Amino acid sequence: MTWFRRARASPEVEDPSSVVVGREVTAISFVHDFIEIHLDDVILTGYTEPFGTIGCQGVGPSSITQLVGRCVEAFSVTNEYVALDSGEDRLGFPIGGPSATGPESVRLHRPAHHELGIPGAHWIW
Repeated sequence: MTWFRRARASPEVEDPSSVVVGREVTAISFVHDFIEIHLDDVILTGYTEPFGTIGCQGVGPSSITQLVGRCVEAFSVTNEYVALDSGEDRLGFPIGGPSATGPESVRLHRPAHHELGIPGAHWIW
């Protein structure tokens, strides 16, 4: 499994957008005080308060669920946030800031598929 923090990126670690872009959002889970975005077997977990626009509304529990069934067209990682874009919809999670409750703000996990030669990967911001 590859462990990666934004500050320790290395050339041999694949770009996390290659794991996310083109996948369909298959489920949204609200777990305690964080949100999981399921993209088949890949899971993006946001531990900070989300932001963005979905439809013509802000981001909230009822609007986030509208992403189910949509395809991720872009995945952005900056020093301030991690965000998914699907058409005109954007769901982002701040990295750090006032809504952070611990050292991790966002996590992306891809399980291994050894039979296909695909290693597991885990990105943490």
